[in-house]
Parts: sequence; C-alpha cells; structure tokens
Amino acid sequence: MPTSLEKPRAEMDLRPKVAELEALVSELRGQNEILRKENGILSSRLAEFESGLKTKPGREGIFASESLLQTPERSEDAAQQVKRVLGLKCLSENPVSDIPSTESKLPKVKGKRNKKRNAMEKSMSHYCSRHVALKVMYLGTGYQGFASQAGSPNTVETELFAALHRTRMITGTAAEAKYTRCGRTDKGVSAVGQVVALYLRSKIQPRRQENIVSTGDAEEELNSKSSISAQGVPEGEDGSFTKNSGFVMDLSCIDHSGDRVAMARASRKEEEQFARTAYEDEYDYVGILNRALPEDIRVLGWCPVPPGFNARFSCMYREYKYFFIDDGLNIDVMKFACKQFEGEHDFTNFCKMDAANVHNYMRTITHFDIIPSNEKWGGKSVWIMNVKGTAFLWHQVRCMAAVLFMVGAGHEKPTIVEELLDVKKIVRKPQYIMASETPLLLFHCGYQGLSFRCHPDAVKRLRLHLESLLQTSIVNSSLLLQGLLELPSPVYCAAKKPTQPGDSQSRKGLHVPMLKRPTEPTYEERRRMLGGSQPESI
Repeated sequence: MPTSLEKPRAEMDLRPKVAELEALVSELRGQNEILRKENGILSSRLAEFESGLKTKPGREGIFASESLLQTPERSEDAAQQVKRVLGLKCLSENPVSDIPSTESKLPKVKGKRNKKRNAMEKSMSHYCSRHVALKVMYLGTGYQGFASQAGSPNTVETELFAALHRTRMITGTAAEAKYTRCGRTDKGVSAVGQVVALYLRSKIQPRRQENIVSTGDAEEELNSKSSISAQGVPEGEDGSFTKNSGFVMDLSCIDHSGDRVAMARASRKEEEQFARTAYEDEYDYVGILNRALPEDIRVLGWCPVPPGFNARFSCMYREYKYFFIDDGLNIDVMKFACKQFEGEHDFTNFCKMDAANVHNYMRTITHFDIIPSNEKWGGKSVWIMNVKGTAFLWHQVRCMAAVLFMVGAGHEKPTIVEELLDVKKIVRKPQYIMASETPLLLFHCGYQGLSFRCHPDAVKRLRLHLESLLQTSIVNSSLLLQGLLELPSPVYCAAKKPTQPGDSQSRKGLHVPMLKRPTEPTYEERRRMLGGSQPESI
C-alpha cells in the first residue's frame, strides 16, 4: 500500500503523460474539425453535380459538371497544424503572403558545375524551418537604402537575401519565407537596431519544439480555470488555433490599419513564450550569416517569434539618433524647441509627402532630447538628437533636424516648430533643405517580448570585427586631420573682412525666413494632380 509521500511522487510522474494525452486529444479534435469542413465542401459539390445532371442530361451534362467532382486538396493534418502553430513548417510548403517578393528563386541551371547546387536545393525539401527575428546592423553610406528596389540592386536587403540563399537558410522568395521588415531607411542612413523576421532553416523538430515551448507553461495551462479548455479547442478566423487552446495565436488575421501599439501589446504573451525557448542545439544563425555578409552589414542577434509576428506591426516604437557637431549652435534653444515635437501632431510640414500611398500624417513622438556624446573633434563637442516615436513619416527625422539647426543658428525663433505643427495656420509646407542623411542612425526597434541572443563565439567575432572597423575609421580621421594641418595660410583681400566658421550673423543675411519661402502643394492638391479622389478619412 503506497505511503503518503509516494502519492505526490506518483502524481508528479503522471503529469507529463497527462499533458501529452491532452495534446493528442487537441490534435484529434483539430483533425476532426478539418474532416468536418472537408465533408461540408464535398457535400456542396455533390449537390452542384446533381443539379448539373438535371439541367444538362447526357454526356454533355456529365462533362460540364466533371470539374465539380474534383477532390479538394487535403487540409493540413494534425502534425502539419502543430508545426504551423509552433512556428515550424516544411520548406516544401508554399505559404501565402502579401509581402512583395524581393528575390527571385534560384534558377535551375544546367551543366556539371551546377548539378551539385541543384541537387542540394532538392535535398533541402525535408528540412523544417522556424519563424525567426534577426537584429541587423549596417553602415548605410555605401547603399541605396535598406529595402530592395527594382532599379537599384545595391541595397542592404539585397545583400541580406544573397547571404540567406548562399548559406541555404532559405531556398525560395521573400514571400515564401513570410519576410517582414520593421522599417525602411533611406540612402546613406545607418542602423544598429533594424529588425526583420522570416522563416529560416531549423534543426529543431516539430514535436521537440512543441515540448520546448510548453516547458514552463505546463502548470499554468493545467491549472487554468478557463471554461474554453473544457469545451474543446477553438479555432481562429483563419483556421489557426487561438491562444486559449494552449498553442500560440496567429496574429496574421489582425487588421493592421488600427492602433499599432494596441496590436503590438496583444502579442506580448506569445513573444515572451517563444523567446524563452532553448536554442543550444539550433543553428548559429548569427555566425553563419555574418560569414556570408559584406563587412559593413552584420547580424547582431536572433530570437524565435510566433507565427503571427510581424516585424513592422508588432513593433511598439522606433528610436533614431542624429549626430552633429556644435559649430557655434545654441544648444539650449534647440533643446527647448525640440520638446515641442513631443506628443501627437500632424507632421505634414515635417516630411516628404507621399500622397499616393500615405493618407494619415498624424504621428506620436514620445520623447525628443538633445544630449552630448563622449566624442570631441577640434575642441568641438559631438551632440546627439535622440527621438523616439511609434512610427515615422518619410524623411521626418531629417526635416525635424533641419528646422532645429535653423533655430540653433539663430535663423529662426524656437516658436517656429509650434507654428509649423499648426497645419490649420500653415497649410502649405515651406520649402527647405533636409538635414544630411549620413549622421542619421536607426538605433532601436522596441518589442516587448523579444530577447535577442547570440552564440558566445559569434559575439567574440563580432567584437573583433567592429573594433577593426573602428580602428580603420580612427586612422582615416587622423589622415584627414593631417591634410587640414597642411593647408596653406589664406590670403584675403584688404577690402573684405574674412568670414569666421562660427559667425552665425554673417550667414544670417543669406537666410530666407521660413514663413516667407515658396511653399509646396497641399495633400489635396497632390491628390488631384495624381487623378485620385481624396480618401474619406486622412
């Protein structure tokens, strides 16, 4: 007869089996629901076939209705359903995605030299993949922007996909990999916190991954008081299991046109659950990709993400940094002016308007500050504009920086920011030159549940590589400094007074006040020029 101490131990031994049985029951219920739907489809087609025989008797009616008897493709079985819910799928699948393709499939080429490559692509069909987020760093001075462009192959994204194909992490297009990016940076803009998400080749098998994901949450699920778990496994609108079933909710069916922050917060539980999964036996994505990337592009980390994760719409905020040298600027006045950007405003006068695609110019800046850095040059300090917001318009940060530079140089009053934000008062944007793109940095993309990781060996190689680039940059700066020191003494005309570099008063005479400048067309005028009607809500 078991003792009182042996009873709890026996119950602990049964818990894994009970959890496994519950998972099996969930699979069977899901398979039963799939079969029920197939039965309904077949019944409707049979009814159409019978009505076709009545309207068109004889051989013509049979041939006319023959297409109705085509057996529909079998829906996912239970194993495939579990793979998809866990963020794993077979590479041979062709998922539907609304993401435009940025890479074409590798062509099947002939010849002895390429037979090995074609055979390798075929042999990869049995591998599984998982949904992964990658944190990417790049120096943008040598590229035509981050996103792939039809007319320019020299982009960061093109190099990234070339490395993905070269390392066999993917074999198809961006759409087949369900690729998403957090944002698009323009030509010359750099980043240390860009985030992309896609399905990559994985070592982890679906059943093993299921056990890893459920570890740590098993007791919470067993002790849950939800009445839904007693009624069966519910399905989402797209046929995927919801989070109430013990699996992960697929967020791909969510309308992304709503509140970005609210939608990002809805995925917190799923992101945190996947971020806790073990990764010791997984591919070293960081090390593998970095060996195939150019020296000015590096992957800094990776993190497992849920199937419905979207690098753009799951992001809660973006943070940019703009570096500049204090060349006689009034930093205190700039600090006062930049605070007027904080809050929700219409930034029509602080962006490059894209009336064909963007119809809402309301954006929220949660923080804007100007802080000093530890770097100095020629006795002058390097400062940083630090701006953080939920989303940004095209060239918005560079336009805000340009106006702040005018304020700091004494060309404009600090109140010009508040005046330009009042789009009812200033309907048309004054024409002004944006700040340079080179000092702009996409510093961070904020997610609430992600935790990027990197193998220790890959971290060591990254550190050595970045230190090498930094040393090269310092040496180049010293070379340029020597060139400045070797310049001959200037010879001035006696009738003209030399202009000092920091003399803002001498440059102020060339400045045209912002409110007296030529203006650009309004949004409504641009829409009329495009030949399109104005949307109901903008």
